[in-house]
Amino acid sequence: MYLRFLDIANGEVLNIPDKDVITSRKNIVKYECNIKCRDVLKEVTCGNDVYSRGLVVATGDTTSYE
Repeated sequence: MYLRFLDIANGEVLNIPDKDVITSRKNIVKYECNIKCRDVLKEVTCGNDVYSRGLVVATGDTTSYE
C-alpha cells in the first residue's frame, strides 16, 4: 500500500483531474482532493498545509522499480 499526500508546489491551480477517472483505476483505494480550480496554493510551512490538500492511497507491486 502507498500513501501520498498532495504536496503540490505553490501557485494558482489551473486544472484538477476528474475524481471519477482517478478512482476508476483498479489500484486506487482512496482519493481525497480538497483543492479547487483557481485556488492559490501558498508555501507549505507545516504538516497541516499538506494534509489539508488531500491524499491518494494506492495498492500494487511495491517491489518493482520500473
